[in-house]
This record gives sequence, C-alpha cells and structure tokens, in this order.
Amino acid sequence: MGSEMCIRDSHSACDLDPICQAVLLNHPMECAAEHVSKDLCQRPPPHIVDALRAELQKHHARLAARASTPSEIALEWVGAAMNILRSWTPRREDGAFCVRHGQHCPAFPARGASTPEPLHLEIDGINCQPWTTAGKKLGWLDSRSIPCLILVRTILCVEPDAICLECTPKFDFATLKRLLHTYRGNYAITCPTDFGRPVARRRMYMWFDLLSSLDSV
Repeated sequence: MGSEMCIRDSHSACDLDPICQAVLLNHPMECAAEHVSKDLCQRPPPHIVDALRAELQKHHARLAARASTPSEIALEWVGAAMNILRSWTPRREDGAFCVRHGQHCPAFPARGASTPEPLHLEIDGINCQPWTTAGKKLGWLDSRSIPCLILVRTILCVEPDAICLECTPKFDFATLKRLLHTYRGNYAITCPTDFGRPVARRRMYMWFDLLSSLDSV
C-alpha cells in the first residue's frame, strides 16, 4: 500500500498482496526499495486493530438501523477510529518485518545528529474499493478503509516532509485533509491520456507537505 522514500533512494515499500510483494522485490535495482514489508494493519499492536474492527461493527449496526445518515455515521466512525489510534504512537525508529531480509528492519529513513537529513517523501496508494460502485460505495465504513486511517496516524506521528497519495476520483479528500490538519494539501484528478499515454484511467492524485520542511531545502 505504501512506500516511504527519501529524495536519494527508496527506503521501504509495503503491500499486503503476495503478488505485489513479489513485484516490489523484483524491481530493477535503480528503483527497488531497500526494505519490503507486508500489511499496514500489522504495524499497530493487535489490540488496537481489534478495537478498530469492533468499533466499525458498531457503526455498521447503526447504519443498518438507519440511526443517522450514512455520511454522518461515516464521519462518526472516522472520529472514533482516530480516538482509538491515539493510544498508539508510531515512531520513526519503529521497525517492520521485511520480506526481503526475513527480519525486522527500519520502517522509515533514519534522522538524527549523525544522520544526513534527507527529504522524506511518503508515496501511498489508498484502497479504492470503498469508494467504487463495485465496492458498494461504503467509503470510510468499508473495513478496507482501516489501513488508510492507520496510515493517517502514522503520518501525523512520524511527520514525513511531504506525502503523495493516489485513489479513485470519488475518494473523500475533504475528510483526509481535515485529518492531516498539520499539513497543507490539495489534489488533482487526471488521466494518463492527458499526457499522451494510451491508458484511460482517471485517478485522484493528492499531495501534502510541511511548508517549513520544504522552505529549508
């Protein structure tokens, strides 16, 4: 789902699907990630993920009972999920199991007094199914939105200098921008055909940055 990069090289990449992991592991060396990890949902402690899933079921019950509008219930779920995630504080020093090396490796590029300060660019694809017709348009109320919320919590704690995200044009950018309140951000909806490429696939491309970080470059 994601890739944590510094401006000189690709530090790490992450994907749940074994086929995608194989692709990441076999990229040419000039664009290969040094580390490749699996599911973002393996980053928080298991009890946090269990609590998220249990909380989502409560909101599904409210949706079935038509206790409120779907959009209101979705926003309530997002707020409740972020409250649960506040009890977990990801750190830049955290590790993740790396399928390339068969052990826990650094999840993020290092920073410190003895480490050069690269520009940390986070590049991620958000699960698009929750916002598609095939995915029943449940949006945030789809369980596949949980990795996105985990990603948001990670970004807020680790503080990469800039983030690039990609999803379907129906994605709820307004809520994401509100969640990433410490960043400035915007988006564009475009298609490879706009650049002369024969692929008609419109997507939303989002970017966020910490102005103070970019001013120092």
